[in-house]
Amino acid sequence: MNSWHDLVQKALLGTERQPEVTAGAEQALLADITHQAYRRRAGARPDLRLGGWDSPAPADKRPPCTPEAAALLGANLSSSKTWLIQEWLELARQQGVRPAAHQLPELLEMGRRSRVLRQLVFATLDARGRWLAPQRSEWLYATLDVTDDRSVQAILDSGLAAEQQFVVQQLRLHDPDRARGWIERIWPDANSRLRMLMLDLMGPGLSMSDEPFLEGLLDEESLGVRRRVADLLSRLPESRLAGRMAARARRYLRWVPAQGRTLATIALQPPAQLSESELRDGLAEPVRQGQLNRQGWQLLNFLRATPLWVWTEHFPYPLEEIIAAGLASELDVSLIRGWATAAERQENLAWAEALLFGCPEIVEGRYASASLLQILSPAGREQLTLFYVGQPDDGPAIKRYG
Repeated sequence: MNSWHDLVQKALLGTERQPEVTAGAEQALLADITHQAYRRRAGARPDLRLGGWDSPAPADKRPPCTPEAAALLGANLSSSKTWLIQEWLELARQQGVRPAAHQLPELLEMGRRSRVLRQLVFATLDARGRWLAPQRSEWLYATLDVTDDRSVQAILDSGLAAEQQFVVQQLRLHDPDRARGWIERIWPDANSRLRMLMLDLMGPGLSMSDEPFLEGLLDEESLGVRRRVADLLSRLPESRLAGRMAARARRYLRWVPAQGRTLATIALQPPAQLSESELRDGLAEPVRQGQLNRQGWQLLNFLRATPLWVWTEHFPYPLEEIIAAGLASELDVSLIRGWATAAERQENLAWAEALLFGCPEIVEGRYASASLLQILSPAGREQLTLFYVGQPDDGPAIKRYG
């Protein structure tokens, strides 16, 4: 059998360029790689410096998931479909159960490879999983104790970039001010890619305590950074940006009353050119995109960053009538999609329910994505499904969410 080095050389240079080429050389190369990979995997030794390898695993405190749930997780792990694994882990966390013991190594490895899954893997592990994690240096992310100030500070001061980002991600759930302090400290020296990553980390635990720092970032030169900051600030209905967006919405949108058989609508009176203040707030000059023209794209930008409370204040009508007027308007796609995005960002249950129950096109996918459903409780999602099951033409809705 060839050594691992020889196999790598053959794979890089090609089997035809080797001194001796036999029939089925490609198949033989793949077989040798498989043998060597299993040999290396089986021959791995624990890192004795990590400690804990010679002590038995403590008993888990949470009950195991059912065999059926374990089989479903196994199928998801085999398919490497991140979104299905993510959903499984979230449901397990909510139900207070743990994965089957034999699935822990694969889960820890998935958490190492996927920043999206890392947080959920960490939250789902029980005593045995936390005992197993230190056995490999690649799994040390799962050993973090955010209540251990010395360990946390040591990582923030001199840890690897991936370790620091995971610590900040955890701190945003337990001590968001401390996490923001670390971001503020390294922000001036960070490149644009790292800055975007740090803004993503600020999503969990977002509050008005973060508003002064984020408001200052609207002066950044990068349009991408300003847009991401504006996205975060739009989730805070009391932020200064939300106040400015509310004033613009009152200025640019007006109610057109019903006349005879013509339904009430909402009309847009956009500015001829965006002001410096609007550009600062992440509103780029609109371009035609998909089914939206210039006005439609401009309206969508305004709406998704505008606090939802402004509409029932600006238009003195019930919420259902406001949505109906939006549906009857010329720019209906921008209005409904903008409101849906705002409801999702602001986690506004009243608007989410009114849009989902009052606008079948949302459920069919024309105006918004399925993520708006996440605002509803499980009982609310069940009620919505039953509501559309009873409709004359429930096909698209049931296919999408049923």
